[in-house]
Amino acid sequence: MTGILAKNIEVLAYHGDKDFICNWRGGEAYTNAIEWPHKDEFNAAKYSNWTVEGKAAGALKSVENLHFLRVYDAGHMVPMNKPVAAL
Repeated sequence: MTGILAKNIEVLAYHGDKDFICNWRGGEAYTNAIEWPHKDEFNAAKYSNWTVEGKAAGALKSVENLHFLRVYDAGHMVPMNKPVAAL
């Protein structure tokens, strides 16, 4: 993923917070572990509220072109559990 980030391509890693197969904490850990020039900044970044249609839908952390999204009340198949949010 380091090469993708170096090419300034937008990267979004998203995980449902009810996913017990690939839990969001694991997703958070792998995005925090990526070796890239903004690693320390990304790891120190705070989550912001992410809303869909005016309702809380998740928590988002972004630095430069790397974004990590925890989607509330979604399981392993975010688009199936939260289709509007997935769009």
